[in-house]
Amino acid sequence: MKKIIGTLFVFIILFTFVTGQEQKPVQEQKPANNYTIPPVVKEVGGFWYIYVPGQGAYEGIGKAFAIAREEKKKQELTFIGSPFVLYWNHPKVSEQPERYIWAVCIGIDKDAVVKPPLKKAFFEKRMAAVCVHDGPIKDIVQSNDVLDKFIDDNYYITVWPVYEVFNPDGKIEITHPVKKIEI
Repeated sequence: MKKIIGTLFVFIILFTFVTGQEQKPVQEQKPANNYTIPPVVKEVGGFWYIYVPGQGAYEGIGKAFAIAREEKKKQELTFIGSPFVLYWNHPKVSEQPERYIWAVCIGIDKDAVVKPPLKKAFFEKRMAAVCVHDGPIKDIVQSNDVLDKFIDDNYYITVWPVYEVFNPDGKIEITHPVKKIEI
């Protein structure tokens, strides 16, 4: 009788362990700092936006936002949501800031008429790994590193461009569209 109870006990523990593992489709990632809200995978996109393209050091992003705000007034546009910046390459890929390619963007109604220097585009719906950075901008690289590790650990690859949404509460939502690696 003791053998049967012991065997059942071991079976229940193993069953609980195995079924518990299957219910967790992605690995949880602990933040590298106190500023990173852990990543999740979710659907993003499906929106129209205006953009001011840029190339070079990220210091130019402020000037591009100023152009977007000025053109909003001139063209009498209504923006939707928080501003964001698209990035087509990663600073770690190239240590030459003059090669960075980015665009300052703000959501807009699909029927809005947009004139130069603004451009209008549609961001297709897709899956993305997303985390939120809630801290000093100087530490955002650490939050990006947490997101990159999460993507690697869960067998995804990044589908460029990636973007960061600058929310009114000061939090920055880091969004990396992803595709599952097929083995």
